[in-house]
Amino acid sequence: MAKDHWMRDEPLNDEQFTAFKKKKVAWTLKHYPGASDRFSCDGCGLVRKCLLAFDPYNTDGDCLYEK
Repeated sequence: MAKDHWMRDEPLNDEQFTAFKKKKVAWTLKHYPGASDRFSCDGCGLVRKCLLAFDPYNTDGDCLYEK
């Protein structure tokens, strides 16, 4: 089976995930004034493996990975 280039081989642990999300949300809020800090990723089971998690596109139910 081919490797999925949008997924990590191993999921982020709690510490890594918290730092990753904090960094991505801060970047989004800085570059997209008025953006929400809520993402479709918040309820996704793949969030700890997905390299596209917390991309500014991932709002209002949209998922960049599914595109």
